[in-house]
Amino acid sequence: MATSDRVAQEIRSRLEEFCSQRGYVLNPASTPLIDDLAKMHRQHGDFYCPCQPTRAPETVCVCSAAKNGLVELEGACFCGLVLLPEKSSEG
Repeated sequence: MATSDRVAQEIRSRLEEFCSQRGYVLNPASTPLIDDLAKMHRQHGDFYCPCQPTRAPETVCVCSAAKNGLVELEGACFCGLVLLPEKSSEG
């Protein structure tokens, strides 16, 4: 397995665990976003949210906003990677 594949699998596993613990789901179209997170990891050393303008501890995926209620409030995190279950079936 290539390094980039291992990094993408690491963030996918992290996200799946977070979703499982919180009753969320991972966006079915998550692969491009996970690839972006893996790219951020390669470039900047951590899984910084690619849609946030800063690279800081609070923007490491799963970001502080998602951990603190954004998903319940909006139905999804900033980048749409983590969703409420009912949002995953909306088209």
